[in-house]
Amino acid sequence: MLPAGVTLARDGTPSTTVSGTISNETEVAGDYTFSISVRDSENNRVEMSYDIVIEDNFVPLTIVSTDVPDAEENVPYTATVEAQGGEGAYTWQIRGGELPPGLQLEEDGTGATTTISGTPTMPGSFTFQLEVRDDGGASPARKTIFMEVAPEPPPLRIMTVELLPVEQG
Repeated sequence: MLPAGVTLARDGTPSTTVSGTISNETEVAGDYTFSISVRDSENNRVEMSYDIVIEDNFVPLTIVSTDVPDAEENVPYTATVEAQGGEGAYTWQIRGGELPPGLQLEEDGTGATTTISGTPTMPGSFTFQLEVRDDGGASPARKTIFMEVAPEPPPLRIMTVELLPVEQG
């Protein structure tokens, strides 16, 4: 039996070829034996058996970024998170928790990266879970992210307690 996604097709010449596209290796990896039977115009028949091995080269979907940098209140912020594996376009979302107020998750629609950007408006410790899915049907990858937003530093003030006398001359 041929593995799913592989077909035996006649190409119009006296020879026949085995061709096909394997769309999801995790479902078809393994050893396969199949037979091909050929009959000529005089009704002579020949049958041959073949063995093929399809290796599992599928790379699971994972978020490879270890963490994002901390932020500072009211200071523009940008951080990139990267995924790898799976197949096809990626879709990112916040699965649990919340981004710091003023930040948002920006998708480019198909890329292996997503960007967290904006201007955080509230200091504190934040925990949220990112999830990425692919078009190939791999199990989604999730990663919990911890992020600190430091309070805005107080404005710089110059304070003079006493002026020293000035001499003219």
